[in-house]
Amino acid sequence: MVVHDPNLQDRSFVDADLRDTESDLVYSIKRKAGAPPAWLYVLLEHQSRPDRWIRFRLPHATRRPGARALSLAIVIAMVAGCDMSVAPEPGPQQPAEVTTCNGTPAPTRIDWQYPASVDADFTRSERRALSRLHAEGWNGDGVAIVVQDEFNAVGSPSHGEAVLNIARHYAPNALFIRSSKTAEGARQPPDEYFQRHNPVQVSNNSFGGSTAPGTVDALPVEQSGTTNEGVLEVWAAGNVQRPMGRSPADAVPAIEHNEFVHLLAQAFDFTEVMHTETPCTGSGCRNGLLHAKSGVLVVGAVDYRRSDLDWTLAHSDAHGGTHSARAGHARNAFLVTPDDNREETFAGTSFAAPRVSAALAILKQKCPDLSYRHLSFILLKSARDLGEPGVDEVYGFGLLDLERAFEQAESLAAMFESYDSTIPATTP
Repeated sequence: MVVHDPNLQDRSFVDADLRDTESDLVYSIKRKAGAPPAWLYVLLEHQSRPDRWIRFRLPHATRRPGARALSLAIVIAMVAGCDMSVAPEPGPQQPAEVTTCNGTPAPTRIDWQYPASVDADFTRSERRALSRLHAEGWNGDGVAIVVQDEFNAVGSPSHGEAVLNIARHYAPNALFIRSSKTAEGARQPPDEYFQRHNPVQVSNNSFGGSTAPGTVDALPVEQSGTTNEGVLEVWAAGNVQRPMGRSPADAVPAIEHNEFVHLLAQAFDFTEVMHTETPCTGSGCRNGLLHAKSGVLVVGAVDYRRSDLDWTLAHSDAHGGTHSARAGHARNAFLVTPDDNREETFAGTSFAAPRVSAALAILKQKCPDLSYRHLSFILLKSARDLGEPGVDEVYGFGLLDLERAFEQAESLAAMFESYDSTIPATTP
């Protein structure tokens, strides 16, 4: 359509209370001799969501004052961001993803002992949160946690038992399953046990292995879209056997230090049962799990001895100057908690990870219909920011805040699908 010599009119049909979001232009157009003018009406409106009926939004009046017939009106609706002209007809409604928390509380168990422990092993904020949640019946009831550790070590209790009991202090009603290697290197109970019993929903891994010499803090493949559907995996970031340096930013990053965190950053080809540092395709592939929606969490440790408001990456003079690994490039799946307070016996990320595992069990009891990936995402996004603003290379998302996770669970679950967790591959 070509319009010659349109005449802009000094008028508007937009109501005064709508002028923050709407604007219009009115032109008169000459027609053949004796015919009334036509009107060109341009409506500019801000709208956040598509509306298939927007093409039918006519101006409030197309009749000239005193006229006996309607004038010809051409309405143009200008829309930015989507093509309304091809909006599809609404089809069958897909069921909305469940983002509600309608779990059932249960009386909190008190018929167990936490060996060799005192209240000072937990911060004031931890004790306050757990006291409130346990009183309300939120205690991990009905959720299974496998603790993969060593339960035959010398000591009272063993490393694995101490890890398990920290988790039990958080989630006393959870079902705990001890998993340890035999002298031959096989892990007990075997996989068949988990197939016959309640499915394990949280796997706590408070052990680590050293990476190969020369391993760098990098993501060899893009961390994106790949998820761990079977179980929530919680991994201790690891403790570096040397002084931290002048500040937490000088600490060794988790990928560089911990073999298992390094493997989580790689591609895994299940058809060959091997990890690879190159992207992998096909149904048997899993690429990069160090992103916020994967269902895998890496946990560092922080010291809380001065006050609950003064946190720093955990380091221990009693253990030869060890320190917790920092987040580094694992930051998008990383958060921190306190470790145990008695560093002569328990210290390090081994005793931070079970706090996160048990927090996930409590959250699963509260929100039983949410996926594993939603639960880990909620813990990350509700964490208390530490260090540099936002997700940083020391503390990742920040400090575990179980009370905030409870309060924000539904709203954070609702934003899960729209959250972009893509992390590009990096090079050293």
